[in-house]
Amino acid sequence: MSKKYIIFSDLHLTNNNSNFKIGDNGVSDLLEAQKNFVKDLTELYRKGTYDGMIFTGDWTDSSTIDPIVQTYSNKCLSMMNRCSGLKLAITGNHTVYDKDNLFTVFGAADNAFNDIRFVNSNKVLYDENTID
Repeated sequence: MSKKYIIFSDLHLTNNNSNFKIGDNGVSDLLEAQKNFVKDLTELYRKGTYDGMIFTGDWTDSSTIDPIVQTYSNKCLSMMNRCSGLKLAITGNHTVYDKDNLFTVFGAADNAFNDIRFVNSNKVLYDENTID
């Protein structure tokens, strides 16, 4: 039986790109667009018949992020977390994953979003019950 996944990567969440306007709320047009992209993907997921959603690296543009980017990151992860099925978030070279350090991009998220499996990119993942 074949499986159907939404797979995306290289989101590079950032609020620090001089090519985009910063709104009165301190949030760039780019960061708003990035959040809306994840919103659109999760809406597509819920309307379709998907078995999972997989993010394959570089959630943020930097391993250290400001509170605005962290807030938007949490909003995006929350939208993803509400989808059914398998959800994976794999780190990339811009994203530090250290579940013992709450100040890393996925550190706090690993505990806050328990339906998303956070995977360090240098580890192999295999679960015969969920991945063909």
